[in-house]
Amino acid sequence: MLTFYPACATPAQISAIAKTLPLTAPLEACTQYIVNTLNSSYLNLHSEGVDSSINYVLPTDNMGTFSAGSAISVFTLFKESLGSAGQEYDVSNTTGANSFPTVGLQMRGNVGWAMDAFSAQLFVNYTGSYRNWGSPKNPITTDPVTHNPTGGGDPVKANVTFDLNLAYDFNDGYLGNDEVSLNIRNLFDRDPPFYNAGSQTGASQDFDSNVANTLGRVITIGLTTKL
Repeated sequence: MLTFYPACATPAQISAIAKTLPLTAPLEACTQYIVNTLNSSYLNLHSEGVDSSINYVLPTDNMGTFSAGSAISVFTLFKESLGSAGQEYDVSNTTGANSFPTVGLQMRGNVGWAMDAFSAQLFVNYTGSYRNWGSPKNPITTDPVTHNPTGGGDPVKANVTFDLNLAYDFNDGYLGNDEVSLNIRNLFDRDPPFYNAGSQTGASQDFDSNVANTLGRVITIGLTTKL
């Protein structure tokens, strides 16, 4: 709130706005305006979505146990508005409009097999395509009246990676009840989709750190001891 005092604010007027807030610097001899800014949340969010998890296990007599499943998150609606009278605008499938992404579809699926001491699981990770509104090369289109964004920005491709887990459980001997495992993240060493994020981070960056990383293939060998 901005209040003007052409004839200089009186001590009573200053006190009414400042109330009990301590002064951090001496006031001017003549205060002609006061800006009163409250720390409030001016961004209204309206979101809807569906989270689902499905798992299926199929035991067999002599071929081990097979399994399959998936966890899926879908934003069916993601709108926001500014202030109490602002008009809603759609930010679904975008990043850069806020400090968090609103990618519409994310999924992690898996298939597995286990027999005796051996087990194996393959995971697929999927992040749907979306648009970059943070530092786009393609202009963002806006509503001529409200000036809210309506589209445009840079397209960002969907991201698909695979993970592999292999494990062996020792049943007896010196390593009885222990497990040795091999985990490979990003099995095919896939690069993340290009995303122009330089001006958001203050440095040159061509990937979206909110939904991807540049580590590439990561191989981990583990030994788990069971007491």
